[in-house]
Amino acid sequence: MPGDGASSSAITRRVAVAAVVAASIAGVAVAMAGPLPVKEYARALWFMGAPRPTPGGPFAVGRREIALTLPSWGRLTVVLWYPAAASRMGLVDRAWLRLRRPTSADYSEDAPWAETQRPFPLIVHFPSWFGRGSEASFNLAGLASHGYVTVALDDIVHLDRQEGVAGRLQATSFDFTSPEAFQASRAPAAQRAGLEARLGRDVLDALLAHPVTGPHLDATRIGASGFSFGGAAALELSLADPRIRAVVNLDGLVLGRAARGGVQAPYLFLSADIGPPTPKELAQPDLAARFDRMLDGEVLAYQKRQAARPDNFTFFIKETSHLDFTDRLLMPAFAEAFRPSGRDRSGIWRQINGRLLAFFDRYLAAQPDDPGKASAGVQRLKEISWPDNGAAKAPRMSSAGAK
Repeated sequence: MPGDGASSSAITRRVAVAAVVAASIAGVAVAMAGPLPVKEYARALWFMGAPRPTPGGPFAVGRREIALTLPSWGRLTVVLWYPAAASRMGLVDRAWLRLRRPTSADYSEDAPWAETQRPFPLIVHFPSWFGRGSEASFNLAGLASHGYVTVALDDIVHLDRQEGVAGRLQATSFDFTSPEAFQASRAPAAQRAGLEARLGRDVLDALLAHPVTGPHLDATRIGASGFSFGGAAALELSLADPRIRAVVNLDGLVLGRAARGGVQAPYLFLSADIGPPTPKELAQPDLAARFDRMLDGEVLAYQKRQAARPDNFTFFIKETSHLDFTDRLLMPAFAEAFRPSGRDRSGIWRQINGRLLAFFDRYLAAQPDDPGKASAGVQRLKEISWPDNGAAKAPRMSSAGAK
């Protein structure tokens, strides 16, 4: 009967609507209960049309988690990005990865290692203060595609709490509540960078001795990198461990031994597009902003002193801010969706990643049989540029160019 057909269509529509609602509720529940918050999915959906950079090296990108037991830290898990033999990612795998890690670079989980005649150089990467190693997946995936193994560490606050001074340092940070409190917190901050460096050294020892990773790593070609506070930790590691042959500071701090005596290893500093502090900024009532700009000025002054040493390079990347040296450049905070900046995020990433790769290619030689590539790396690391001493937003891109 005609009425039966209409009734059947209505039931079908109601079932379809109920299925969509149920799927939406389930998706939100998964997002809330899973390892990533809802805002990560919101960012991924909103910026879905933004181009994700494809690693440009000859290797597929592998990622695996390695459990380590360290004498001073106990049991922890680190993440390795490494050159893989081939990608295992089909459409289903890619969709599942986007569901689990919607704002991460693509990778093949536990893929077979690439086979080469020589073991791979190793880079230990430190995150921001209280940050996670997952904050820089695109840069680390790019390095892996070019023949580097990178180990991404979490900040020490996420490890088992230590006893005594070490335990207090794990949870400490700068105190911006008053000038006196800020000054008192500076020495513990420097000690904390040294403690983070000790973690990096212990992880290096464990990875080189590990039966899964050790055969693939070249103990004579080790580098360090770090973002924000992690930059200070990377510099401290380069001074504490003579195995570090090259060190990179991604818009980070300089504390402790490095601040007092300088860095000895070849050193690359990449800075955001923020000029030196003005007198007005150094007198502003917002204490956190004032002290932050004071630290910026100290880092700039340090970089000028460090420039007199050989094999030191400083670049100020135009139109960047602090978080652009993490995955937030390519998958920005959701709030940025409502204030479009018109920036070429992919182009900025190519500048940052290109200089990072050129530096490590020069000093760790991931692919020494490619003289043309080595020559290009030398050409891209020639000049040091300094911002004008005037405006706080002075253009700060080196004339060496990076496209």
